[in-house]
Amino acid sequence: MSLREYLVAEGAPADVIDAAESQGSEALRLLAVDYLLLGAPAYTSTQIAKLAGIDEDTARRYWRALGFADVPDDEVVFTDLDLAALKGALMLTEAGFAKPEVNLQIARVMGHAMSKIADAQVSSIGSRIEQSAQEHGGTADEISEAIVNDTSRLVPINESFLSYMYRRHLAAAAKRTVAGEGSEETGLTLTVGFADMVGFTAITRRLEDQELEALVERFETISYDTIGSLGGRLVKMIGDEVMFVAEQARVAADIAITLAERCAADEILPGLRIGLAHGPLIRRAGDYYGPTVNLANRLAGLVSLEPVLVSWSVRDALREEPAFSIKRSRNRHLKGLGRTSVYSLRRAW
Repeated sequence: MSLREYLVAEGAPADVIDAAESQGSEALRLLAVDYLLLGAPAYTSTQIAKLAGIDEDTARRYWRALGFADVPDDEVVFTDLDLAALKGALMLTEAGFAKPEVNLQIARVMGHAMSKIADAQVSSIGSRIEQSAQEHGGTADEISEAIVNDTSRLVPINESFLSYMYRRHLAAAAKRTVAGEGSEETGLTLTVGFADMVGFTAITRRLEDQELEALVERFETISYDTIGSLGGRLVKMIGDEVMFVAEQARVAADIAITLAERCAADEILPGLRIGLAHGPLIRRAGDYYGPTVNLANRLAGLVSLEPVLVSWSVRDALREEPAFSIKRSRNRHLKGLGRTSVYSLRRAW
């Protein structure tokens, strides 16, 4: 079935198909993506806001919170799926689960997470199909059609897995709160760590794209495996940097040293610089903020022969832990924090 035949079967108006075709095959494929994944466009932004029972500005704020750019007011781009999702989001406020501004914040978090998942999966599909086309032959149109078709097949496969992941993470978050980590924007005490790859900027200039991708993927794999297996929680990865937290300083110390050891022993990874700080944090939308976070981040940015540097608070928390050796380093001036006592951390052999 051609893309035009598919769009006709899905109920796309002939004038809409003709307009897309007049712009070239790419426009037709983009139209097919919308129909495959979202259904038939039926509403303008004005209409969808009215049907949801809210003003246009509020509807627009939700759209932006999900990570999308504004669309013209008179353009028919929204579907029944968009309407159902908007009504569902508003029900969280109506049912008393979240105030309007908090609900928008939740939409931003979920939109950001879903964007990363979607980008990762479609990128993987594209790479696989393009590689196959190089090996076995294939036109640009055939490659694009294959990507469109494979992308549409992801939905039924992923829906149960995404639902499962949400349930699992929801349960874990509820347990953390019940166990005393507190609710959002409430102070709690944890040990936070940052790990940076040494010389990453210089490395990016000499590696081919595939080599750089393999390096980052290897770093992610080791980070997730190490942090999860030793009892910590990976908060986020930003290219060459990983942030993690642990409820106990000894767990964070074990993670930091193990992470440094595993990266040092890896064939393609450079060494790491890791900073640890222990103290009060603010948790918001799955991330952590405050002076303790800033301190750990600054420690990871220091040039040192020792891979793991820690704050005085970590030193004090590990005083009764014989598995670790902590030595005083020279005081350092940290941006925004002033002159600070710094300590190096090793295993006690």
